[in-house]
Amino acid sequence: MDSWFEELSIRRKRFDESVRENNFDKGLRHSTVEKYPDPMHFVYELLQNAEDQGASEAQFQLAPTHLVFCHNGNPFTRQDVENITGIGNTNKLQEANKIGRFGMGFKSVFAITERPEIYTEVEGKPFAFAIEHLVVPIAISESPDRRHQFKTQILFPFIPGQEHSLYTKIRERLSSLGLETLLFLKKLDTIAWQTETDHGVYLREVKGLRYELCGESSEGGQVRQSSANYLVFTREVNLSESDRALDVRIAFRLDEKGKIRSEERSPNLAVYFPTEQPTGLNFRVHGPFLLIDNRANIKLDNDTNNKLIQECAVLLGESILQIKEDGLLTVDFLSLLPLRENNIPELFLPLYDQVLQMLEQYPLLPTADGMFARATQVKLAGSADLRELLDKQQLSTLYGSRSPLHWLTAEITADRTPDFYRYLTNDLQIKPIEPEAFVRKLEVPFLERQTDEWLMKLYIFLSKQSALRYLIRGKPILRLENNSHVSPFNTSYDWNKTPNAYLLREGDSRFPLVKRALLADDLVFAFLKEIGLSEPDIVDEVLRFILPPYEKGEVALDDEGRNSQDLHHIQEALKWTGHRARPELIDKLNETPFLQAINAKTSERAWKAPCEVYSKTQDLLIWFEGNEQAWFITDSLPESLYADLNIRSHLQPKAATGYAGYVTILNWRGDHRRGLHHFDPGASLEGLHHALDFITPDKAQMLWNILLEHRHLIKGIVETSKYHDFKSARREEKFSKMGQLCNQKAWLPYKDGDFCVPQELFLTDLPEDFEQDTDEAQELAIKLGMRKAEELQLADKLGIPHEDISLILHNLEAFRTWYEQQQTKPSLPSSITNDPGRRQEKAAEAAHTTEVKTYKEVPINRRTSAGYSEPKIYLRGHNTNEEGQLICQLCDQPMPFRLPNGGEYFEAYQYIDRLEKEYVANHLALCPNCAAEFRYACQTDESERADLILGINMPTDEKNLVIHIDMPVHQRRRFTQRHLIDLQMAIKD
Repeated sequence: MDSWFEELSIRRKRFDESVRENNFDKGLRHSTVEKYPDPMHFVYELLQNAEDQGASEAQFQLAPTHLVFCHNGNPFTRQDVENITGIGNTNKLQEANKIGRFGMGFKSVFAITERPEIYTEVEGKPFAFAIEHLVVPIAISESPDRRHQFKTQILFPFIPGQEHSLYTKIRERLSSLGLETLLFLKKLDTIAWQTETDHGVYLREVKGLRYELCGESSEGGQVRQSSANYLVFTREVNLSESDRALDVRIAFRLDEKGKIRSEERSPNLAVYFPTEQPTGLNFRVHGPFLLIDNRANIKLDNDTNNKLIQECAVLLGESILQIKEDGLLTVDFLSLLPLRENNIPELFLPLYDQVLQMLEQYPLLPTADGMFARATQVKLAGSADLRELLDKQQLSTLYGSRSPLHWLTAEITADRTPDFYRYLTNDLQIKPIEPEAFVRKLEVPFLERQTDEWLMKLYIFLSKQSALRYLIRGKPILRLENNSHVSPFNTSYDWNKTPNAYLLREGDSRFPLVKRALLADDLVFAFLKEIGLSEPDIVDEVLRFILPPYEKGEVALDDEGRNSQDLHHIQEALKWTGHRARPELIDKLNETPFLQAINAKTSERAWKAPCEVYSKTQDLLIWFEGNEQAWFITDSLPESLYADLNIRSHLQPKAATGYAGYVTILNWRGDHRRGLHHFDPGASLEGLHHALDFITPDKAQMLWNILLEHRHLIKGIVETSKYHDFKSARREEKFSKMGQLCNQKAWLPYKDGDFCVPQELFLTDLPEDFEQDTDEAQELAIKLGMRKAEELQLADKLGIPHEDISLILHNLEAFRTWYEQQQTKPSLPSSITNDPGRRQEKAAEAAHTTEVKTYKEVPINRRTSAGYSEPKIYLRGHNTNEEGQLICQLCDQPMPFRLPNGGEYFEAYQYIDRLEKEYVANHLALCPNCAAEFRYACQTDESERADLILGINMPTDEKNLVIHIDMPVHQRRRFTQRHLIDLQMAIKD
C-alpha cells in the first residue's frame, strides 16, 4: 500500500484513539450518523456520490447479509479517500448545499454497516480499503469477484444482528425511490436495483427541456411500469465559495398530450432530492440550498437561501415566457401558478410576487380572440352574451382606453377556474363587467357611433336582463328617426310616466318615434314594449301636447274654442282608467292651469289648476263672498269633469288623519309630538279668516255645522316625549289653528242679532236654527269655550248641582270669603336634623342592617318579616305637628278620625314594594282616602318613584321637600328632612 495511505491511516487511528480516550466516540457517532431522522437517507448520499463522480449509471445489489453499490463514474482520487474518511473536510458552502462528494453525508452509511469496503482505482491502479470506527482507512485485498464493468463498488456488510431488518427497509426504499429521483440530477440517467429474486430500474432521457422518466420493476413475478414527463427549466446561479457550477430548476409535469398539468400533491422543495420543506406550489422546485445539519430541511432566514429563492422567482418568470413561446400557455397552466397568497409559505412568496408582476407587465393572459394581453389590457365578461356583444374596439371606446382592450377567454369562469378567477378579480383587480355595470356605461357618445344592426343586438341582449329594467329605462338607448338618442323615460323608477319616444311601424305622427328600421325585428319590438313603450294614444297626446302650452302660459283666455277642444280631449283621456300613465295624467292635470276661473271678489278671469278652484254651489258662493283669494270654475266645464278633476263643491277642513287615532306632529331625535284622538293642531279651513272678518248669519251657521262634524279638530291633547314610544309623555291641551280663530273671533250670533265670542254666550243663546240639544252640540260648546258649557262642565266635575255653580258666579265675593275660611290649614310636621351628613351615615348603617324580607308558605303568600307596628311608630315621629296632629303626607290634612283608644287611624303604606329589606323609612303616613288613591290610581312606576327620591338635593327648607307623581287628585307628596334622608339611604342600600 502506498505510503500516503499508510500515513493517512496512522493519522486517523490517532484521532480515533484520542476520541475513545476522551469518551467522545458516542457523541461523534450521534453527530455524524444518528443525526439523520431517516436511517435510509444513505441511499440518496450514495446516488449523489455517483452523480458527483460523473456517473451516468448506478446500481444497488441487495443480499440478505449486505448491500453492494456500484457506479460507472470516475474512480477515486487521493483527495476522495481523505474526504470519505474525514469529518467535515469540505468548506461550509460545499458541505451544506450538496449531499455527496464523500463529505459528512457518507457517514450516514454507518446506520447499516460497521465497516464499509470500497473497491475502486486510484491513479490508474486497483485500490481497495475499508473504513473502521467512522474514520480509519484499512487496506484490504481486492477480491476478484468485485471486478466488472463498474469502476467503483462499495460493499456494506450489515450490522450483525440487524440483517433482516436492514434488508427489509432497504428493499422497501429501493423499490419506492420513484421516477422523480432522477429529475434534478445532471448526469445520472439510470438507477438499477436487484435482490436475489426481484429487480427494478429507473431511467431518464433528456430531450432539450423535456425530461422523460420511466421505471420498471419485477417483484414477486409482478411486472410494473411507470412513466412521467416534465418540462425542466434551468437558471445558473453564482454563489461565492462554490467549487462548481450551480443552478436552480423548475419542473412542470406534462400529461399524455404534452400539456402542462398540476402535480397531484404539492411537492416539497428539492435539493437534488426531496426535503421536508413544503412549497405550497403545484410544480417542482430545486436549488442548491443550504441544508440544516440533519439534511432533512433547508436553513431559514439565511441570505444565501433567500437569494436562491429570488433566483427561482426569476426562473419562474422566464419559464412562463418560454412556455408561451412554445404554445403551452393555457388557462390550465396559469391556474397552477402560485395564485393564493395565503396558501404559500412566506419563504416562497417571491414566486407569487413574480407571477403577479409578469401578468401585469407581459401579454400572458389569453383573450377571447386567441391572443394574449397584459392585465391592464383585458376585461372579464360577466356573461357570454356580453362578450359576444362587444368587440375589442367597442370595449376600448366604452371604457375610454387609448390602447385596445380585450375580453379574457371564455375558459375563465368562477365555476370552471375558481382560483384563477378569484386571482384575476382580487389580486390583479380585473373586476368582472356584469350586465348592470355595462348598462350604466351606456351614454349618448358611445351609442351614436354604433350601427343600427348593433343596436338591435343590444336590445336583444337587454331583453334578457329583466332585473335591470329599472336601469334600462333611464339610459339613452332609443334611436329616433333623426338618429338622435333619448332614454325611454326621464325617470327609471316610475313606470307610469310619459315615455320620451313611441313605437309606430306605419303611418305618421307628431310624436317622437323610435327608428322604424329597428322595429322590424319582432324581438326588438317586443322588448321595447316590455320596458313600457307603446304606440301613441290620447293620454300621451294630452300629456305631451295639450297641457304643456297651458303650463307655459301660451293659451289666450279668449281662445274658448281651443279650450273647449282641449277639455274634450282631456275628458276622453280620463276614460282610459287602466292606462299606464293615468297616475301621471291625474297629477299633471291637478297642477296645470287649464281651467277658466272667475275671482270671487273682482270677477277677474284667469287660468287655474283644478286644485285652485271651487264649484259654484250656493254655500260656497256665500262662504267666499268678497274673498279675493277664492276662484270659481266658469260654466264652460263639462259636467263629467267635475268629478274626474275633483273640483271642490263643499268646505272641508285640511288636517292630517294619522294612524290608530294618533296624528304625528314631530318625530325627531329626542323630540316626539303627537295629537290624540285624531287631533291635528295644524288643522285649518280655507277662507275662515276672511269669513270671520266679514261674518254673516249664513256664514256663522255654515261654520257651526262644519265644526259640529269636525269638532275633534278644534281643541285636543298633544303628547310630548323624549322617547319615540312616548314613555313618560307630557300632555297639553291646545287649540288648533282653526280652533284658535273660532275661539277668539266674534262670530256666534246672539238672539238679538249681535255677534259674540264663544265665551260670552250660553248654548241656549244661539238662534233656534242652530243645533243645540244634541250631545255633539254640547261637546262643540265645550270645545269652543262657550259660557254655559264651561259652567256645566265645572259643576259636573265638582259634583255639585248646576244651580250652585250659578250661585257662585253671581255671588263671587261671598264665595271667596267662604273659601278663604276653608283654606285655614293645620301646621305641617317638621323633622329637621342638625347634621344631615351624620344622619345619612346612621340611615345608611340602619338600612344595611335592616332585616331582609322573608316569607313562609301558608295557604296564601304572606310576608312574614313585615312588622306592622314599627313603621307606624316611625311615621308618627316624623309626621306629627306641634299641635299633636298626625298629618297625611298626600293631602296635608289631619287624619280624619281616631280609634277607640284615642289614637289617629292611618295607613302605613309602602312607597316602593320591590326593595328587599324591611326599611321603616320605606313607608308613607296616609289617610284612608289617600292610601286608596295611592294604591289603586298611582301611574308612576316604582323605578321612577325611586329616581324622584334620589333626585332631590337636600334643601334646608322643608317646604321644598316635595315630589310630583302621576295621581288623579293629589299629585304632591311631602317629606320631612329626616324621613327623606332615611328613604334615600334605604334605596341606595
